[in-house]
Amino acid sequence: MQNNFTPWLKTCLLFLLVLGMQYHAISQTPGLIVRKGNVTGGLPSATVLDPNGDGWTSSTTSGFSSNDITESEIAYQPVPIPVGSDPEGDLRRGPTGGFSEIVSGPNDSGFLFYSDGTNLLFRLRIAGLVAGSKGYSVLIDSDGKFGNSGPNADPNWTASNPGFEYEIIYESNFRVAIYRIDGGTTPTLVQAYNLDTNPNHAQISVALPNSSSPPDYFYDWYVPISAFSDELVDHPDIAITASTPLRM
Repeated sequence: MQNNFTPWLKTCLLFLLVLGMQYHAISQTPGLIVRKGNVTGGLPSATVLDPNGDGWTSSTTSGFSSNDITESEIAYQPVPIPVGSDPEGDLRRGPTGGFSEIVSGPNDSGFLFYSDGTNLLFRLRIAGLVAGSKGYSVLIDSDGKFGNSGPNADPNWTASNPGFEYEIIYESNFRVAIYRIDGGTTPTLVQAYNLDTNPNHAQISVALPNSSSPPDYFYDWYVPISAFSDELVDHPDIAITASTPLRM
């Protein structure tokens, strides 16, 4: 059957096909930042989470190739989990390999942390990405006391909180927030950073695929240590400084 496409139209269609293939390849290149704050796309400016401002979480724009921890622009440290690794498909609720599932990386942990002495940076390896608003939390024990027995028992221990003092939460599409949760059942908001006006406080980038349903994504967010300055006055026994040992 003879087609009626002109050479010009054939060229345009071929160009669009190649362009689409290139966009798809680039859009999933490990290391590329695909979301900043609550905005998808666009090159981030220099921030705490992307110090050189090149739009990549990898150390270069070549992306991750073999290990997305050692090749990261920021020297995030894996936070060990008690035993083994964080397997995929272990959720009681939520889709396997989706936006609610933390999965292990090359170090068997899906949670990484870094402090530059001025900020606390958090990174989760998540098996999926969706546009909807979700919450991703890190609980912090800042006073070194935990549980209800022994020499380091926490005096504010409760059945629902064995000893965490703060919750640092990335509320996607909305804000990054710090809550004091010490001993009580009602969290107290310490500080919040709206992602409309503070988009650099959170970002999402493509990680190397280490789960069974690639790609995986890095969800990164941070808070300045100075956000706890008022806590030093009102709650000095649990406040966080640059030298405070932390359990997460």
